[in-house]
Amino acid sequence: MKRFFSLIVLGWTLVLGACTAPAAPPPTATFIAQAAPTNTLTPTATHTAIPPTATNTATATNTATSTRTFTPTKTNTPTVTPSPTNTATATHTATLTPTNVPPTATFTATRRPATRAPTKPPAPAKSFSTTWKTDMGYEGRDANSQWCQIHNETQNLTAEEMLFQTFEQQNLAPVLLRTYNATLARGGYQPIFGIANADGSINRWMLAGWYAKAFGWPNGIEQFPPNGVAGGASSGDWTWYSVARAGEFCKFVYVRWKGQRSVSEYAPDGKLINTNATLPSGAP
Repeated sequence: MKRFFSLIVLGWTLVLGACTAPAAPPPTATFIAQAAPTNTLTPTATHTAIPPTATNTATATNTATSTRTFTPTKTNTPTVTPSPTNTATATHTATLTPTNVPPTATFTATRRPATRAPTKPPAPAKSFSTTWKTDMGYEGRDANSQWCQIHNETQNLTAEEMLFQTFEQQNLAPVLLRTYNATLARGGYQPIFGIANADGSINRWMLAGWYAKAFGWPNGIEQFPPNGVAGGASSGDWTWYSVARAGEFCKFVYVRWKGQRSVSEYAPDGKLINTNATLPSGAP
């Protein structure tokens, strides 16, 4: 036992001695000498070898293979043939144009009534109507003039009284009626005469005369001016006259009221030729 302990002490002594002893230089020099030849071995010569390049040369064989694959591109050439089929699509485009036309026509047709309806003014209601009953009759008056006369009847179509004649100053009517000045009148069932020259041009416009006691007719109407026509009533048959000098004739006779006119026209021989005539400019 003592001997065994001595051996253990001896062993630890040898180990400690080895650890504390300085390193010998020769092993270090031997390690460096072995490392140098290892880095200068033939692997450098192996990288210089050309065989891998020769392997790439074999790609030339692939080039030849690609040349063969170009040959099928001729098969692609017939794919151009369907392009005439695309020309047929032009026919399809042409069919689109007439398809768009009907909606345009329908839209125009619906717009026309809408634009015309608001612009058309409503027809005004007639305020009166006149019946022209006879031709123009002539009767000698003196050496230089003659009477001309007609018959008519006026119907009041409103609820308002239609006066014999109206003026701006209605209280002066008894005086103004004696002047026969048509430019001062404003309307009523008393007509206006248009006295024409031989060539048909208008010489003057005169208020129609009627057979009144105030004008010297013994059996004439006494009331001056006569009564108006009640709404919805008729004036009855009236005889109207004027005076035409030598070479003249009574061409127009018309009634006006509330912006409306009823015009009759006569030939130089007195024939009634138009019951819906148009007055020339300048008529009062």
